[in-house]
Amino acid sequence: MTNPMVTVITTSYNSEAHIGTAIESVLNQTFEDFEYLVVDDASDDETMQIARNCAGKDRRIRLLRNETNLGDYPNRHRAVAEAQGRYIKFLDSDNVLYPHALDVHVRYMEAYPEAGLGLCKVNDESRPLPYDLAPETVYQKHYLGGGFLTNAPTSAIFRRSAYEAVGGFRSIRHRGDLDLWLRLSARFPVVAIPAFLDRDFRRPGQESEGNLARKRNITYRVSVEALSDPACPLPEADCMRTLRKYRKNFVRGTLLAWRRGEFGLRNATRIFSETGTRLKDALG
Repeated sequence: MTNPMVTVITTSYNSEAHIGTAIESVLNQTFEDFEYLVVDDASDDETMQIARNCAGKDRRIRLLRNETNLGDYPNRHRAVAEAQGRYIKFLDSDNVLYPHALDVHVRYMEAYPEAGLGLCKVNDESRPLPYDLAPETVYQKHYLGGGFLTNAPTSAIFRRSAYEAVGGFRSIRHRGDLDLWLRLSARFPVVAIPAFLDRDFRRPGQESEGNLARKRNITYRVSVEALSDPACPLPEADCMRTLRKYRKNFVRGTLLAWRRGEFGLRNATRIFSETGTRLKDALG
């Protein structure tokens, strides 16, 4: 029996509100060469029962349940370890895929066999989608062009062999996806795939300001570590220049977020303290 082309993974925790809709969106894909893993992180609501009901209708669904709660990215890593597909496609439990999503993701990854990662992007009119970018170009666009690698897992697809080559997800809260994208794009080309292949049920503006501040801190730490890593695809001198520019943009972005009211002065001060950045970095 041959392995499927794609493993679709939904990790869940107390997801009873949307898990059934998410699963149905996968089963309705026009692309059919996939297996579907639903890996529950010790939910205490009806998530697993809903998933069992769905699995009874389609043998492509495999259900796994953790005895104890692992947390978001350790659970994702555990799920990928069970996968058999050439590609890994995450669908978060509060998202749905439009019926053509897998077909588009797979078709364009197959068109660029050297690529390790595909990210959904809106056409910026500089060139038609899809296209692939070399590691150095990806880093330049990410650090100096507004965050090319900030995609959430549902808007990405990656080659399982590339994931294994870089060691997979690490236990980094909130920004485990960015950490993985940075490590994948340091070694493999990235495909820019046409966007709008999924829908997110989450509403913007629901996060606490403390959580937004924590995410900003982690984003900074992960981003700086990637520039300092020996695998960084930029020349050494460019790494240092990029780091200075990134610090400047980070401080300016934090000040703008504070002025917009995303968090108060206390959390803004905490961000600067925990990242070691200073107001004068904005002038660099």
